[in-house]
Amino acid sequence: MKYISKILQGFIIVIFIILFSIDQANADTLSMNPDETFQGASPGNNGPWVTATFDDSFGDTSTVRLTMSANNLTGNEYINYWYFNFNPDLDSSLLTFTPVDTTASVASFSSGENFERADGDGLYDIAFDFPQANNSGQFEPGETVVYDITYDAPISVYSFDFASVGGNKGAFKTAVKIHGIGGNNKGWSGAKSSTASSSPMAPEPISSTLFIVGGATLGFRRFRKQFRT
Repeated sequence: MKYISKILQGFIIVIFIILFSIDQANADTLSMNPDETFQGASPGNNGPWVTATFDDSFGDTSTVRLTMSANNLTGNEYINYWYFNFNPDLDSSLLTFTPVDTTASVASFSSGENFERADGDGLYDIAFDFPQANNSGQFEPGETVVYDITYDAPISVYSFDFASVGGNKGAFKTAVKIHGIGGNNKGWSGAKSSTASSSPMAPEPISSTLFIVGGATLGFRRFRKQFRT
C-alpha cells in the first residue's frame, strides 16, 4: 500500500510541475515602425508610416507570424518592397513563407543571407515584393498582410531582431519602399529600433491539466477508501 501510495503521490507532483510550466509560458511580440526616410520622398503623414509585428504565439516553436500593416499611409501611396533581417547564425535560405491573410495583397518572397539591397545600400535577408502601379492587388493605405514564417529548428521573434549590413546610410532592422507619394514620387524608409513585449500564453491547456490533477486526486482518495474497507 505504501509503495502504491508513493507512486500516486509522485504522479500528482509531476502533473503540478507541468501545470506550473504551462502557466509560466509567455508569448513574445516584436514590433518595427519605419519612421526615417533614407532615400527619396517621405510619405504624406508623419511617421511611423507602416508597422511590422512578429508574434510567436501561433503554431509551434519553429513558426513566427509576421503581420505587415500600411496603417499610416495616405492617398495613393502603396508598398512595393519590404525587407527584413534574420539571425546571421542561422540559414535564412531555409525559411518558408505561408500566406495567412493576403486578401489585401499577395507578395512574392525570397530569402538568403544578405540577399537584397535597399536603395543600393544596406543588405537584408528577407524580401517581400508587392505589386506596383497599374497592377491589381497593391498594398495600399489601411491594409494588412499576414504570413507565417517557418524554419527547420526553433526560432522566436528575436530571430528577426537584427540590423542590415554594409550600408552607409544607417543600419536598419527593416526597410520599406513606398510609391505614390505626392503623386509619382517614391522613397525608402526604415526603422533602426524595435519594441519587444511579452504576455502570458492563452490558458486553454491549463484547464485540461487541472482536470487531470483533479481526477488523479479523486481516484487516489477512492482507492485509499476502498482499500481500508
